[in-house]
Parts: sequence; structure tokens; C-alpha cells
Amino acid sequence: HYYITNNLRKLSMEGEERFIKGLINKMLRVQISDGRVLVGSLLCTDRDQNLIMGGAAEYWHDESAGEARMLGLVMIPGRHITSVQVDNSDSDIEKLLSEHDKVK
Repeated sequence: HYYITNNLRKLSMEGEERFIKGLINKMLRVQISDGRVLVGSLLCTDRDQNLIMGGAAEYWHDESAGEARMLGLVMIPGRHITSVQVDNSDSDIEKLLSEHDKVK
């Protein structure tokens, strides 16, 4: 997994937009302020850093600790997001991350 939450603050607006566009349709693991973890495919975001994810499942604290509750389409308010991880098993993600590291 690759943590992206803090790294986005280091990018320019143009670099951030390019980076986020590269994450569209990728699987994300998003932890929110109440301890839940949502796992799903990123569909879109907005200027307030709200995320829309499809095929989302909800876990309490850790995916390995319990059963998932299938939610489907979810909107996660940006103010509640504490961390975001992307599944980097995809070769496209490796390319995206190497481009991101060049921007830093």
C-alpha cells in the first residue's frame, strides 16, 4: 500500500490534479475519523477533497479483524479522512508513483 494523504500537500495544484486523475478507478483504502476503513474504487473527487468511491466495503478498524459491510457507492467527506492508501499491486500505479516522486 502507498500512503498518499500527507504527500499530496507537497504537490502543486497542477501536480495534485494529475496525481488524483491517475488514481481514478484504482482501489483505495480510506480511514476516516471514527475509526472505520472504507475500501473501494475511486470514482471522483472535488475541490473540498470529498471522495466518491464505488463498490465500497466498510470495516471497523482493520479489514482482517472482521466482516465487511458492503455499501456500494459512497461519498466520504474530506474533513473526515484521516489517511488514504492505494493498492500498488497495479503496474499503472507504479508508473504514477514514480511520476509523483519526480514532482516532489
